[in-house]
Amino acid sequence: MRRTTTRSSVRVKERGVRLGDQWHHDPACGRVGGWHSRGSACSEEHCHNFNVKQINVIFGDETRVLWGSEVINDYIGDVKFAISARSFFQLNPVQTEVLYGKALEYAGLTSDEVVVDAYCGIWTIFLFLAQRAGQVYGVEIVEAAIVDARKNTELNGMTNVHFEAGPADVIVVEPPRKGFDAALLATILELQPRRVVYVLCSASTLARDLRVLVMGATASRR
Repeated sequence: MRRTTTRSSVRVKERGVRLGDQWHHDPACGRVGGWHSRGSACSEEHCHNFNVKQINVIFGDETRVLWGSEVINDYIGDVKFAISARSFFQLNPVQTEVLYGKALEYAGLTSDEVVVDAYCGIWTIFLFLAQRAGQVYGVEIVEAAIVDARKNTELNGMTNVHFEAGPADVIVVEPPRKGFDAALLATILELQPRRVVYVLCSASTLARDLRVLVMGATASRR
């Protein structure tokens, strides 16, 4: 067994345990799963993830449910989310509600705009924006996150969300710490949206990407 991770939901009070393993048949994982199946109520989700690659990535592509549900549930504001083992979800949803509220304010939505959410993940900020936007489009490369995203759309009864790209009035991005890749920066400059809302936890990366966006936008107006 390579690692064990846990996740707890704040509002729903559910817990998930994820066992990370290099092998598909680790006896220790089987014993832990058996212990849970005999009646332990300490977690609602218990998963075994396989990552056979020797790389600096925590989760592999295959996950097996050992006991309980494949997801735990939580809320950000009034929006409910089903969160699977490999999907990213903010650690502090109470503060995230404040953060996303500020992103919503900066987006200046009036219910008519078309919004693109790049790095949309399980559609956390995406569904938050959908409460105020006309149409919202999501972009994500992690397949497990997309599965969760579609479930979350159904959970919240939202019909103005899509998974294709097109012209955008507002682009909202919440990338990983490393920030944008060059292709996305070029796409944003090409689309020329009225507003870009950038949510990031690294100030230096934010400054780097904003410099490119501002310089590109200035050049396009000349």
